[in-house]
Amino acid sequence: MRRLGTAAAAFAVLACYAAGTTVGAHEHDDHDRGHDYHDRDHDHDHEHDHGHDNDRRNIPAHATVAFGAGLNTAQPGNELNEHIVPQNVTVRITKARKLDGTQVFVPATVNFLVSGFHWVWVYNAGVTLKTVKDHAPAAGLYVNYDVNVFAKGPNPGTPPAFADRDTNPSGVLNHTASFGFSVPGRYLVICNVLPHFQTGMYAWINVVDGDDD
Repeated sequence: MRRLGTAAAAFAVLACYAAGTTVGAHEHDDHDRGHDYHDRDHDHDHEHDHGHDNDRRNIPAHATVAFGAGLNTAQPGNELNEHIVPQNVTVRITKARKLDGTQVFVPATVNFLVSGFHWVWVYNAGVTLKTVKDHAPAAGLYVNYDVNVFAKGPNPGTPPAFADRDTNPSGVLNHTASFGFSVPGRYLVICNVLPHFQTGMYAWINVVDGDDD
């Protein structure tokens, strides 16, 4: 009887030890799995941030926009020419280094290729299309809503003589008007020629901050 009691006691001790080892192993496995999940979440967040940076770097620093759909369509009363292509553009502010190593910001740049009788006007970020429409005259040659204007292209003058046009050696009717944008925002661009604006000759320039470059 004493031997049986001793054996039973020994078996109980072994069983408790085995159970404790198993529980400890499970707790250790759960702890490791928790670390794995944490590491995976951290990796996912890192990949998300890295992907966001890559998406931003894929945004161009400059863009070329057709302001008028080609000289072959630039005929009086022909609405085929009265378009800005594309009508939505996104560009990015970038950085550069000078020869002395100093880092500087480079404005996002949009080059408008003007084909035909058009006049580029860019409004400050925040100016809405409705605001310009509400202040445009019902008739006349130009819109001329000269409030919160960011920049203007060369004045093409008044047809047919165009005597009041801006002096521009590269030509006023057919030229490139380049604008730099140093502040992020959404900028409205219109053709200031009233009939062109009325037929939908406007576009948006979306400027994003490239500070994370």
